[in-house]
Amino acid sequence: MKITIKNMNCPANILFVRMELERLSIPYKSLEMGSAELYYVPAQTIRKELSKALSTYGLKIVYNDRSIIIQDIKSAIFHYEDNTDIEKRIDLPSYVAEAVNYPFPELNKIFLNETGSSIEKYFQSKKIERAIILLMRYNLTLNEISIQLNYNNVEEFIQNFRIITGMMPDRYKQLRNKQNIFAKRIGQKAVLQ
Repeated sequence: MKITIKNMNCPANILFVRMELERLSIPYKSLEMGSAELYYVPAQTIRKELSKALSTYGLKIVYNDRSIIIQDIKSAIFHYEDNTDIEKRIDLPSYVAEAVNYPFPELNKIFLNETGSSIEKYFQSKKIERAIILLMRYNLTLNEISIQLNYNNVEEFIQNFRIITGMMPDRYKQLRNKQNIFAKRIGQKAVLQ
């Protein structure tokens, strides 16, 4: 995997990068002015640590593989969604930009080009997926679900649910229950035959 290292403009920078790669036990094939060829993609935590260390020398890493950036964005969204306390303290764009260590507008553009969805829409769809689980598996009211998923109010939750699924939550639950009953009946008939 090739990475670009911005502001790498003198031989001393190669020494700094080599020291940090070795300190973090990141094996590399080659190291030259402005880039490094790594044997594999390091874990996100290691990439963050490397970026932070190199920034002290005025260097900035740019990962050329968009799939890594997409993976990091999705990981940040999952962590954000999974920790409702974070959602109360910091907005999604700020959290994702900080987690991925990249400006949000650029991240959103990359994400949109690669997935066809903005980061905000992707996050809302993940939230509604979680709402569907809460709606179908647990006997929670819509208000309880909206509170659990950090919506400002139940109306906002219902509106987002309708936008993403095309129907109101109660109607969705009714149809899914009918489908489950129908599937069970078909299964029983198949067993009887």
